[in-house]
Amino acid sequence: MSWRLYVNKGASSFAGVSVEINESEFVLIGVPFDSTSSFRSGSRFAPSTIRIAAQNLETYSFRAGIDVEELLPADIGDVAVVHGDALETVRRVERTVSGILGEGKIPIVLGGDHTISIGSVKAVSQRISDICLLVMDAHADLRDEYLGYKFSHACALRRILEFLDADSVMILGLRAVSNEEKNFIDMRRINYVSSLDIRRSSGIRSFHTKIKNFLSTCSNVYLSLDMDVFDPSYAPGVQTPEPEGLTPTEVFDVIHGVGSMVTAIDIVEVSPPYDPSMITSMLAAKAIIEFIAAKSSLTH
Repeated sequence: MSWRLYVNKGASSFAGVSVEINESEFVLIGVPFDSTSSFRSGSRFAPSTIRIAAQNLETYSFRAGIDVEELLPADIGDVAVVHGDALETVRRVERTVSGILGEGKIPIVLGGDHTISIGSVKAVSQRISDICLLVMDAHADLRDEYLGYKFSHACALRRILEFLDADSVMILGLRAVSNEEKNFIDMRRINYVSSLDIRRSSGIRSFHTKIKNFLSTCSNVYLSLDMDVFDPSYAPGVQTPEPEGLTPTEVFDVIHGVGSMVTAIDIVEVSPPYDPSMITSMLAAKAIIEFIAAKSSLTH
């Protein structure tokens, strides 16, 4: 069965751009799923809201020195999710992302809650060798189960570590963990940089060497951007906000620092019902534009 059978074409596209899959290096797919959300649900609306937000942003990147207007992704629509069934939705995401990779394209996956990353990371790990996972997130998402479920946004990274080695994972911006998760981090020696470390230093640039050393162990990077990594003053419309987060400048600097190595990216946890000003959706859309600029700057 073709992976395209799991995809529904939407009424709008990212930044209003409509190109075929063979016309862009990047393919954007939405996953409107938030059935595992435990607080401030609504991220199922994020793919469509982020698309609309992107229509109102300029596409020139001062960091890369290029305009990505002609490089924007082919937006193929949304995965046909199964609300209330996280496992089946994860399987559909996995198959869809695998299909996009099979077309030789770079997937841009819009959540949805962080559960969806289990499927997309698995697809990438099976298709691309020597992969590192760089997670930008306030939370560790390392609980073995949460509210009785093993497939939950609070367990996403724990499930991923069942098929990905712990030494190939780094978490940036971490600031909210349970005792169970902190013990697991210490036991598995998972690389992380807390937001407190960043705030007490001169910013994320102080850790560029640590990030660079981590990435020297692999050739390809999967970047997972949970929007709650931003401080709530910049991104108030997320499912589980945590104070003392990162700034847009810090996050975008990381995206540009690693962009050339990234073979897939997801952006998750925007909750439009708690984002009436659309500031968080605008920030998510800007992150996608900056990622495309970072990835494309070496060839354009």
